[in-house]
Amino acid sequence: MLKLGTIVVETATQRKGMLTHLNIMSDGSKQYCFQPHGLSEKRRIPLDAMWVTADRIQDGIEIPEMDLPTEIFGSEVTDDASGFTGKAVGLQVHINGCVHVWIQSSEANESGNLIPEMNFDIRRLSGEKIKQMTEEELELSHKTKPSPAPSNNPKAKRAN
Repeated sequence: MLKLGTIVVETATQRKGMLTHLNIMSDGSKQYCFQPHGLSEKRRIPLDAMWVTADRIQDGIEIPEMDLPTEIFGSEVTDDASGFTGKAVGLQVHINGCVHVWIQSSEANESGNLIPEMNFDIRRLSGEKIKQMTEEELELSHKTKPSPAPSNNPKAKRAN
């Protein structure tokens, strides 16, 4: 596993940037969100981020595997705030250590297409395999691992 927050070189483009998120899929595969350094000339906003695999990262710092709740993969989970329900299909680790869960609903929209995967902070989910925290654990977790917004580029949602 590569350390998030480090400046690396993405080998296909030879651009420098930062690893900001890690996705772990139910099959164990890993993808890193690479945020190139710089702003677009016209709009002056961050350049588009992209998802890459570890073999495309140069100068990455290896860290020990994290203890992540992979036992939830395939189980039904619900976002308590919105009511969105589906199967847990992946985990996303943010730069500050916060863990989000990718949820795939089995429902379709009015066009008949499947509803896209959504990702939610694991602390606001419930389900048979979701470990519920005590109030004290939850408060400490929010202080030490605040939940950020998803990666800044909606196009860089995640590679499928």
